[in-house]
Amino acid sequence: MNPVPVELIRWARLCEGFQFNMENMEERMKRRLNWFQTDEVTFTAFDFETATSDRMPCQLGLVEVYKGEIIDEKLFMIKPPGNRYDIRCSRVHGITAKDTESCKEWDELWDEIWLYFYNALMVSHNVDFDYDVFERVCSFYDLPEMETTKFYDTMCLFDDGQRSLSDIACAMGIEMEKHHDALSDARTCAKILLEYLNGIDLFELQYPERKVKEKIRKKYVENTNSVISKDSKIQDLSLAEDTNNLFYNKKIVISGIFENFPERDRLAFLLKQSGAKINDNISSKTDIFLTGSNWGPKKMEEVAKLRTKGYKIQIMNELALISELTNNNLWQRKN
Repeated sequence: MNPVPVELIRWARLCEGFQFNMENMEERMKRRLNWFQTDEVTFTAFDFETATSDRMPCQLGLVEVYKGEIIDEKLFMIKPPGNRYDIRCSRVHGITAKDTESCKEWDELWDEIWLYFYNALMVSHNVDFDYDVFERVCSFYDLPEMETTKFYDTMCLFDDGQRSLSDIACAMGIEMEKHHDALSDARTCAKILLEYLNGIDLFELQYPERKVKEKIRKKYVENTNSVISKDSKIQDLSLAEDTNNLFYNKKIVISGIFENFPERDRLAFLLKQSGAKINDNISSKTDIFLTGSNWGPKKMEEVAKLRTKGYKIQIMNELALISELTNNNLWQRKN
């Protein structure tokens, strides 16, 4: 085990002027240079298990790696809002309301959790899912955004980018204690990345057969038009040519089907180029609620409640959206 105390490593990320150089490390991961040594690697692997279809977490596993060695592990059991569970989710991981009835909610655990994420390189398998869970629950509890955090996906490193965590672990000979246990999955993810960086021959990996999984993946791909990518959700004010446009530095939630934007991610990215921050859930921080046809009634109900409390959330339909984009010379970026 590394002699450097884990508390000191976390504290270093908080110190002013601390240079983590995550961009360089990510580039090395992608290229996997021959001279890259695992003793240079520092990251935190993480994994969520969710209680509901709207991705409220019930479990978080964290595995900290410092200079190529696992130095600390942590499992958080989380009480979801109202301690509500969808039976489909419980069937996946086996966690029920009984397991979390005496646990703390996310906002009550935040003082313990945030230091793991701050100024860190967070690694997971299928990071789009875990990042989305993290963003949704932080938005739900009105917690601050982790703008200095970097996220990296191990799924994209293997085969066709669709291999499951258990498939890769099996091919590498890594034992998983319990799949869909957040700590076990985070630990497996950490070991997979370390093996990858250590130069394992990808062409020699023998994956288990996947018959049913192909059908599941195909069904998922057919319903991706409403999915917003992680990249489109990350705000970048430097992309905005006109800081006076309506969407600049505004938090926006998108709901429904847009005739001019059949792929929601295209709309989200256009708004990102205007300086907007795209969120999944309505909160007191929301500035604009964009509504296409068949918008979500629960989101509209939440907007109505917040407006009665004095929060000025603007509701904008597709016609008004196009007008605003046109007036601000943003419509030309559509294509």
